[in-house]
Amino acid sequence: MWVWIVAGLVFLLLAFILVWCIPLEVVLIFDSTPEKRFRLRLTWLFGMIGFEVLPHFNRVKKRKRLRRFPVRKLLALIRIKGLTRRAWIFVKDICSRVRIKELASTLRFGLGEPALTGILYGVISATRPLLRLPPQYRMEIEPSFTSQYIFEGRVRCILSLQPIRMVLPFCRFIFSPPGRRAARIMLSRR
Repeated sequence: MWVWIVAGLVFLLLAFILVWCIPLEVVLIFDSTPEKRFRLRLTWLFGMIGFEVLPHFNRVKKRKRLRRFPVRKLLALIRIKGLTRRAWIFVKDICSRVRIKELASTLRFGLGEPALTGILYGVISATRPLLRLPPQYRMEIEPSFTSQYIFEGRVRCILSLQPIRMVLPFCRFIFSPPGRRAARIMLSRR
């Protein structure tokens, strides 16, 4: 009987670790033309589970009174010795574990004068091969030869990360002496 209980617990632990190893994709879209300018979508389990984070439109509710962050806590956080250095190390650790899966941008511009637009497009087209971007980075530039000033674009970025790889940097930050002091200040009532 005990063997089955232990085997069940080991199976649950392995399933939990496996679930945390599945990559999470963050899709960021910025578009300068429509009403919804910024979108953020999370997809998980190889695209089978996904939901929009931003823009998050709900029915109009009564406005809640926003809780303000006390200035006293902010000043106490600023005074913690070594917190900024530790936070910088934390951000670098997190960024090193995030992989850019795709980065696509489309830029459309017009300077109002077709000749100037053509000259600028020629300069950009001549210098673009010097960038030597990786294949997952795509950049398209389109000139607009109208008599109007136009500058619009669309950027789509897909970031891939494994949640289990974020645990170690997070624990290093929280269990460091400045991180513990910051957590104590943030969790205090006053």
